[in-house]
Amino acid sequence: MHRCRLVPASTLLAALLVLVAAGPLTAQQVIQLKDQTIIRGKVLEMTNDTYRILTTSMGEVKIPASQVVSIVMEGAAPPAIREGAPAQRPGAAARPTAAPPARAQPQPVTPAPSRSDDLREQQQQVNTRVQSMMMDGNFLNKVTALQDSPEMVDVLNDPEVMQAIQSGDYQFLMNNEKMQRLMNSQDIKDILGDVE
Repeated sequence: MHRCRLVPASTLLAALLVLVAAGPLTAQQVIQLKDQTIIRGKVLEMTNDTYRILTTSMGEVKIPASQVVSIVMEGAAPPAIREGAPAQRPGAAARPTAAPPARAQPQPVTPAPSRSDDLREQQQQVNTRVQSMMMDGNFLNKVTALQDSPEMVDVLNDPEVMQAIQSGDYQFLMNNEKMQRLMNSQDIKDILGDVE
């Protein structure tokens, strides 16, 4: 595997490991909006640049994707959000919409270089891809089943590997024998597919 392809693949794998280690994937998600509104719920789908989210306090809401800053599993949310921020704060963007709002002009997007060595940029790309995959029920089933994989169990039980995942030490991860076995397992190949 090419080095430039291995870094994003190992980064994506590290993100998957965090999901697997976090436990059941049925936990709530924390959605942060541009106006600092925090919504706790489950993203049901994203269609036509709009997230459909099921919350316990407001029912189903629709949020334009342009208003969403981040979507993370509740356990992965920053401490300030986990510890004491309200489940939802009133905000125009968080109200259920009866009819779709007038379509805003698309914001210009500058494409990122495809083979950048900038790890921060690669991490952002991975986060975007993981968020997208989290909305695919088939993907969630595959990740949940991965918990039973012997290669995954070896990785999850290795404190050095888990520390490297948390600290983003991709060099260690790429050279670790357990991670290499996991990366080469058929389960991971099925989940990751063709990583760009």
